[in-house]
Amino acid sequence: MMEGGVTPYSCKVCGAEEWAELVEPHPRQSVRVDGVIEPRPLGRRQCRGCGVGFRIPKEELEVMYRQDFALYSNRPGADAFNRQRHPAVVDRIASSIQPLRPRRILEVGCGDGSTLSVVRELWPDAETVGLEPSRRAAEAARAKGHRVIEGMAESSLDERAEQHFDLIFSIQVIEHTADPVSFLAAQTGYLATGGVVVTICPNGAVPHAELIHVDHLFSFTPYHLSTVTARAGLIRRGGCEFFLDEACEFNQLLVAGKASDSKPAETARMSPLGPDEVDRLAQARNEYLHRWSCLEGELSKRVGQCGTLICFGTGGWSANLAGYAPAIWKRVRASTVDNPATPTYMNKPVVEYTSLHKLEPDAVIVAVNPCRQDMVSQRLRRDGYRTIQWNDLIKR
Repeated sequence: MMEGGVTPYSCKVCGAEEWAELVEPHPRQSVRVDGVIEPRPLGRRQCRGCGVGFRIPKEELEVMYRQDFALYSNRPGADAFNRQRHPAVVDRIASSIQPLRPRRILEVGCGDGSTLSVVRELWPDAETVGLEPSRRAAEAARAKGHRVIEGMAESSLDERAEQHFDLIFSIQVIEHTADPVSFLAAQTGYLATGGVVVTICPNGAVPHAELIHVDHLFSFTPYHLSTVTARAGLIRRGGCEFFLDEACEFNQLLVAGKASDSKPAETARMSPLGPDEVDRLAQARNEYLHRWSCLEGELSKRVGQCGTLICFGTGGWSANLAGYAPAIWKRVRASTVDNPATPTYMNKPVVEYTSLHKLEPDAVIVAVNPCRQDMVSQRLRRDGYRTIQWNDLIKR
């Protein structure tokens, strides 16, 4: 671990002011979850007191998410992926709140409305509302027939919400917020009696790709998520850790209700991480980030003197490759996928896979989720292409 110090920043989980810097996966740039490459290093840190991973944002978050965030339009062909992912997540939410059948539902960070559409299918009699800072995403959600409030939870859940909700949920949002306690507290004020808040976010107890995205300001273990929930005036009712097969994601889910409600809290309280656990978590995170820092050099050896290098993939993992192994991405001539949705991706032309042979590639680098690389490589090799994988370097 790099040498840490004392900072004016106070931990949002435990209040401690001592932190340690984690390994930089690249010295000059980093990648957002929407695929944008930022011209600044990741700057990930870990609290010495509780072990939460965090980054202190220097950018204006509300401006970024309103004007420049394009998670829902930057990945060609993402609709097929989302058709699997969204129903799986909604099923998790529904099973976690049984027997509650909500009548009024708010999704905080509703994006383009895809999840709300699945929610509406499950509970057709419920009134659904979305809150979304991105104008582009909010317009897409409205086009699907949803009512959407534009803005951030901390500043926009005012008179525009107009009512209280039986279910308020957010999916992969809280880790993007500068103050997760304020984010949850804003939701608490609009929760109906007997209603619940469901928060889903990456499980930071398992170092994985959520660590490398510069717009992920926090990396929460289940203890950390439970603690910020309590600090927001909510009582934990239940929760779980789960691996979402559809997206190869390590996630966690927490269900909470108002402290003033009569329902009993979950009896099992989560214990804080001890000093040894905090150190082990820092070591695991550093090892993971170090692998990213070595990726470009290791792939350079595998690519060698390859002439025509093609990338298979036009999604988030292609962006991760471009951001943290830019010298490799510079050598990529084009990307290929089945049924490409756009002619270019990350400034590279995209060709239909059935036409790949016309480019006469010397090798194809597989830029998909590591858990899918073996499957994709087998297909490519069957079709006569030399493949370059890196899931032995980055496993998740």
